[in-house]
Amino acid sequence: MIYVDLSGARVFLIAVALCSLAGCAAERRNADAVLQAREMEWASMRESSYKAVDTMIEQMGAGLKLGTLIRVEPLKNTRKMRGVENRPFGSVLSEQIAARFTQKGFPVSDADLTRPPYLLVRGNYTVGDNSVFVNLKMVAPHLNKVVTGHDYAIIMDGDVATLVDPDPQSPRFFSAGWSE
Repeated sequence: MIYVDLSGARVFLIAVALCSLAGCAAERRNADAVLQAREMEWASMRESSYKAVDTMIEQMGAGLKLGTLIRVEPLKNTRKMRGVENRPFGSVLSEQIAARFTQKGFPVSDADLTRPPYLLVRGNYTVGDNSVFVNLKMVAPHLNKVVTGHDYAIIMDGDVATLVDPDPQSPRFFSAGWSE
C-alpha cells in the first residue's frame, strides 16, 4: 500500500479557500462603501439645500410668519450670461428648497404670484473645479427688498457633475472628473 501525506495539501486547500472568502468579503465591503458614498453624495446635496432654507428661516426670525406664501424660482447658472444654458442642477436644487419650505409649514406655489404678501426665493450657482457655489436670496417683491440670503457650496461629486453638465461629450466632462 502506498501512503500519500495529504496533510500539507489539505492545509494548502484550506488556505486557498480562506483567501477566496476574504477576497469576496473585501469585494463586498468595497461595494458597500461605494453604495454608502453615493447615499452620502445625495444626502450632502439635499442636506445643503435644507440647511440653507433652515438658515434663511432662522435669519428672518419673527419677520417670517408661518403660512407665508413662498415661490421658489429655478436657480440660474451664472455662466448663462456667457452663452451657457441652465442645467438640471438648478431645477433639482430649487425643488429641494421648495420641499424644505413645505416641510417647515410654508405653502409653496409654482405659479407666478401677484398677491402680496408673498416671498420669492431666487438664486444663482457657479460651477468651480471641485464645488458648485450657490447664492440664495429671499425677496419681498411688494417691498422691492431682499430680506435675507445665504451662500454655500456643494462638493462636485459624480451626480452633481452630471446635473451641472449632463452631456458626456462636453469639453468639461471627463470620466476621471472635471477640468477647465
